Amino acid sequence: MILIGKQTPIYFIVLHQLWFSSIKSELLMQGRHVMMGYLGSPEKTTDALTQSGWLRSGDLGTYDSDDFFKITGRAKEIIITAGGENVAPIPIEDLIKKQLPCVANAMIVGDRKKFLSCFLTLKTDVDPVTLEPQNQLSLLSLEWCQSIGSKAEVINQD
Repeated sequence: MILIGKQTPIYFIVLHQLWFSSIKSELLMQGRHVMMGYLGSPEKTTDALTQSGWLRSGDLGTYDSDDFFKITGRAKEIIITAGGENVAPIPIEDLIKKQLPCVANAMIVGDRKKFLSCFLTLKTDVDPVTLEPQNQLSLLSLEWCQSIGSKAEVINQD
Protein backbone atom coordinates (compact mmCIF):
# COMPACT_ATOMS: atom_id res chain seq x y z
CA MET A 1 0.00 0.00 0.00
CA ILE A 2 1.41 3.39 -0.99
CA LEU A 3 0.43 6.57 0.85
CA ILE A 4 0.06 9.41 -1.65
CA GLY A 5 -1.14 12.26 0.56
CA LYS A 6 -4.16 14.54 0.87
CA GLN A 7 -6.10 16.74 -1.49
CA THR A 8 -5.00 20.35 -1.79
CA PRO A 9 -6.83 23.37 -3.19
CA ILE A 10 -5.06 22.83 -6.56
CA TYR A 11 -4.73 19.04 -6.54
CA PHE A 12 -7.99 17.11 -6.34
CA ILE A 13 -8.39 13.37 -5.81
CA VAL A 14 -11.62 11.42 -5.64
CA LEU A 15 -12.48 7.75 -5.38
CA HIS A 16 -14.72 6.52 -8.19
CA GLN A 17 -16.64 3.27 -7.66
CA LEU A 18 -15.58 0.76 -10.31
CA TRP A 19 -18.33 -0.96 -12.27
CA PHE A 20 -16.86 -4.42 -11.68
CA SER A 21 -16.38 -4.21 -7.94
CA SER A 22 -18.62 -3.38 -5.03
CA ILE A 23 -15.72 -2.49 -2.70
CA LYS A 24 -12.92 -1.10 -4.87
CA SER A 25 -12.54 2.45 -6.07
CA GLU A 26 -10.27 3.98 -8.70
CA LEU A 27 -8.33 7.14 -7.89
CA LEU A 28 -9.31 10.01 -10.20
CA MET A 29 -7.31 13.25 -10.31
CA GLN A 30 -8.02 16.75 -11.47
CA GLY A 31 -5.99 19.94 -11.31
CA ARG A 32 -3.45 22.04 -13.20
CA HIS A 33 -1.06 19.08 -13.26
CA VAL A 34 -3.48 16.90 -15.26
CA MET A 35 -3.16 16.87 -19.04
CA MET A 36 -5.93 18.17 -21.28
CA GLY A 37 -5.75 15.09 -23.48
CA TYR A 38 -3.69 13.37 -26.15
CA LEU A 39 -2.88 15.63 -29.10
CA GLY A 40 -4.52 14.26 -32.26
CA SER A 41 -5.83 11.15 -30.49
CA PRO A 42 -9.38 11.67 -29.20
CA GLU A 43 -9.92 7.94 -28.58
CA LYS A 44 -6.95 7.80 -26.17
CA THR A 45 -8.22 10.95 -24.48
CA THR A 46 -11.66 9.37 -24.02
CA ASP A 47 -10.02 6.32 -22.41
CA ALA A 48 -7.82 8.40 -20.09
CA LEU A 49 -10.24 11.11 -18.97
CA THR A 50 -13.83 11.06 -17.72
CA GLN A 51 -16.42 13.24 -19.49
CA SER A 52 -15.96 15.85 -16.76
CA GLY A 53 -12.16 15.93 -17.19
CA TRP A 54 -10.97 13.71 -14.33
CA LEU A 55 -7.84 11.66 -15.11
CA ARG A 56 -8.33 7.93 -14.62
CA SER A 57 -5.21 6.80 -12.77
CA GLY A 58 -5.82 3.08 -13.08
CA ASP A 59 -4.92 2.80 -9.38
CA LEU A 60 -7.23 1.28 -6.80
CA GLY A 61 -7.35 3.24 -3.60
CA THR A 62 -8.81 4.07 -0.24
CA TYR A 63 -8.47 6.94 2.19
CA ASP A 64 -8.09 6.84 5.94
CA SER A 65 -9.71 8.78 8.78
CA ASP A 66 -7.17 11.61 8.30
CA ASP A 67 -8.13 11.88 4.59
CA PHE A 68 -4.81 10.49 3.35
CA PHE A 69 -5.25 8.63 0.07
CA LYS A 70 -3.57 5.25 -0.35
CA ILE A 71 -2.91 3.21 -3.49
CA THR A 72 -3.84 -0.41 -2.83
CA GLY A 73 -3.36 -1.90 -6.29
CA ARG A 74 -4.05 -1.55 -9.99
CA ALA A 75 -7.49 -1.82 -11.60
CA LYS A 76 -6.11 -4.11 -14.31
CA GLU A 77 -4.68 -6.48 -11.70
CA ILE A 78 -8.14 -7.72 -10.79
CA ILE A 79 -8.61 -11.50 -10.89
CA ILE A 80 -12.05 -12.62 -12.02
CA THR A 81 -12.80 -16.13 -10.76
CA ALA A 82 -14.89 -18.75 -12.60
CA GLY A 83 -17.82 -17.71 -10.40
CA GLY A 84 -17.48 -14.06 -11.49
CA GLU A 85 -16.04 -12.77 -8.20
CA ASN A 86 -13.63 -9.85 -8.61
CA VAL A 87 -10.56 -10.11 -6.41
CA ALA A 88 -7.71 -7.61 -6.06
CA PRO A 89 -4.66 -9.81 -5.38
CA ILE A 90 -2.26 -7.18 -4.02
CA PRO A 91 -4.03 -6.52 -0.69
CA ILE A 92 -4.15 -10.30 -0.08
CA GLU A 93 -0.48 -10.71 -1.00
CA ASP A 94 0.48 -7.79 1.25
CA LEU A 95 -1.51 -9.24 4.15
CA ILE A 96 0.18 -12.63 3.75
CA LYS A 97 3.62 -10.98 3.82
CA LYS A 98 2.62 -8.93 6.87
CA GLN A 99 1.33 -11.97 8.77
CA LEU A 100 4.27 -14.18 7.72
CA PRO A 101 7.46 -12.07 7.83
CA CYS A 102 9.42 -15.06 6.49
CA VAL A 103 7.67 -14.77 3.11
CA ALA A 104 9.71 -12.91 0.49
CA ASN A 105 7.13 -13.06 -2.31
CA ALA A 106 3.46 -13.98 -2.52
CA MET A 107 1.56 -14.32 -5.79
CA ILE A 108 -2.18 -14.98 -5.97
CA VAL A 109 -3.38 -16.82 -9.10
CA GLY A 110 -6.82 -18.00 -10.16
CA ASP A 111 -8.14 -16.00 -13.11
CA ARG A 112 -11.21 -17.87 -14.48
CA LYS A 113 -10.63 -20.69 -11.95
CA LYS A 114 -12.99 -22.05 -9.30
CA PHE A 115 -10.58 -21.12 -6.50
CA LEU A 116 -7.57 -18.95 -5.81
CA SER A 117 -4.10 -20.31 -5.09
CA CYS A 118 -1.03 -18.60 -3.72
CA PHE A 119 2.62 -19.19 -4.57
CA LEU A 120 5.03 -18.28 -1.79
CA THR A 121 8.81 -17.92 -1.64
CA LEU A 122 10.62 -17.83 1.68
CA LYS A 123 13.30 -15.31 2.56
CA THR A 124 16.87 -16.50 2.23
CA ASP A 125 20.25 -15.17 3.24
CA VAL A 126 21.67 -12.66 0.77
CA ASP A 127 25.29 -12.41 -0.38
CA PRO A 128 26.46 -9.02 1.01
CA VAL A 129 28.69 -8.33 -2.02
CA THR A 130 26.50 -9.41 -4.96
CA LEU A 131 23.13 -9.07 -3.17
CA GLU A 132 22.10 -12.40 -4.73
CA PRO A 133 19.86 -14.72 -2.72
CA GLN A 134 21.65 -17.74 -1.30
CA ASN A 135 20.49 -21.32 -0.77
CA GLN A 136 20.33 -20.91 3.03
CA LEU A 137 16.98 -19.87 4.53
CA SER A 138 16.98 -16.64 6.55
CA LEU A 139 16.66 -16.77 10.33
CA LEU A 140 12.97 -15.72 10.09
CA SER A 141 12.29 -18.50 7.58
CA LEU A 142 14.14 -21.08 9.67
CA GLU A 143 12.17 -20.14 12.79
CA TRP A 144 8.86 -20.34 10.95
CA CYS A 145 9.72 -23.70 9.36
CA GLN A 146 10.66 -25.07 12.78
CA SER A 147 7.41 -23.74 14.29
CA ILE A 148 5.38 -25.86 11.84
CA GLY A 149 7.57 -28.94 12.34
CA SER A 150 9.75 -28.65 9.24
CA LYS A 151 13.48 -29.36 9.36
CA ALA A 152 14.20 -27.46 6.14
CA GLU A 153 17.29 -25.23 6.25
CA VAL A 154 18.00 -24.63 2.57
CA ILE A 155 16.03 -23.96 -0.61
CA ASN A 156 17.65 -26.67 -2.79
CA GLN A 157 18.85 -29.89 -1.35
CA ASP A 158 21.38 -31.35 -3.81
